[in-house]
Amino acid sequence: MTRNENLSTIYNAILDGDVTGAQEGVQAVLAADLKPEDFLGQSMIAAMREVGQRFEDGDYYVPEMLVAARAMQANGFSADASSAPALVHALLQVV
Repeated sequence: MTRNENLSTIYNAILDGDVTGAQEGVQAVLAADLKPEDFLGQSMIAAMREVGQRFEDGDYYVPEMLVAARAMQANGFSADASSAPALVHALLQVV
């Protein structure tokens, strides 16, 4: 997949609340050596911004927002570092 296809996969997975799709998309971009700071804003944050807009427009309701947030959170931080998703490990390597 191309860089844009990978970013689109993450974006759409979050919009759809697809946890597995979001995780697979993040794994794909990390495997393609894209740095987290290069794709966070273009895929994950952009998707949540779109979710907020759809909520404001009345196209999404609270359940859709929560499902999208869960898909994004699945790639976020964990209290147990051994079970932290790949994105957290990649971010820690950058720091």
